[in-house]
Amino acid sequence: MEVRYGHGSRKNANQVADLLRKNAVSYIRIGEAEGEHPVTQVFSITDNTEAAVRVAEAITAREVLLDAEVGADVDVVVILGKDMLP
Repeated sequence: MEVRYGHGSRKNANQVADLLRKNAVSYIRIGEAEGEHPVTQVFSITDNTEAAVRVAEAITAREVLLDAEVGADVDVVVILGKDMLP
């Protein structure tokens, strides 16, 4: 799983990763997304969207998308938007 921050706050990305670890996600890589993102999106890289839906529910994200072209070698990618900033 990968968490990318698209709003300039790595600290917020670390907090989301900690929340996901508490919800049984064991491996999380953190990185920066390209550009600014107003809304958080959860991408399922494979056709099995179950994990992406669980992640979206855990972080209260509204958008779950199927997209194998996000450029990741993991099953789920979260791009944090400005809606996740406190």
